Amino acid sequence: MDFILNDESRVNSHGFILVNSGGDFERFRRNPVMLHNHNFDELIGLWDNIRIEGSLLKAEPKFDMDDEFSKKIEGKVIRGFLKGASPCIKFTEAEFRPLPDGTVIPFITCWELMEASIVTVPSNDNALKLYNSKGEVLENVEQIQLNINSIINSKRNIPIQTGGNKMSLYGREDWDYKRWFKDDPKGLQRLQAENPVAFEKLKVAYNAKFRNGSINLSGREDWDYKRWMKDDPKGLQRLQVENPAAFEQLKAAYKAKLA
Repeated sequence: MDFILNDESRVNSHGFILVNSGGDFERFRRNPVMLHNHNFDELIGLWDNIRIEGSLLKAEPKFDMDDEFSKKIEGKVIRGFLKGASPCIKFTEAEFRPLPDGTVIPFITCWELMEASIVTVPSNDNALKLYNSKGEVLENVEQIQLNINSIINSKRNIPIQTGGNKMSLYGREDWDYKRWFKDDPKGLQRLQAENPVAFEKLKVAYNAKFRNGSINLSGREDWDYKRWMKDDPKGLQRLQVENPAAFEQLKAAYKAKLA
């Protein structure tokens, strides 16, 4: 019997994709605890044979048959009432990448598996538990997104040594912002650091291109940043790319409310 701990082909409800190849499982394999709903007081067994198969991170549950509560959970699994599993992770690196439809979202690219739980809600919905690099629990979608953005922005601000020469655009003069994101996102980050004038021209042209046909806000005029994060995080990511002015207004109002 296998459980899926993560499916990197799907955007989770927090609006990001967890990249399986970026996972560190060394410490977890030494103590592969299986909890119930991420509750450290409800140890129900251990995980075995954790592995990556295609886009899936899988593991086999081994229930503690000397524990009544554990046997109760196993029974619900066998009878098909419990089908979901969820990882608890600590992440340290992330970057924006485009999806096949052009939507740009965060990808968590470096993370450590702390534990994994049998849960009521499957792992790529609402049950994912996250810690930041300091070991602090991220309680809600807003904290998660702000932490991801902080990591990405800190990486973008690292100066790149180029011997005084700006990044060459030779052979890419006709690339637009979306093409850079799709084919060379790391090169786009270098371009931002090494040739900011060219980067801003690309960004301005891309924003102008979408301004007239940007995401429809009809029926959502009263949505605040928190509502967007809760009900349509992918839409919020689109809004950031296609209507940056509206996105910044939402973000500024939310920060002012928290202050």
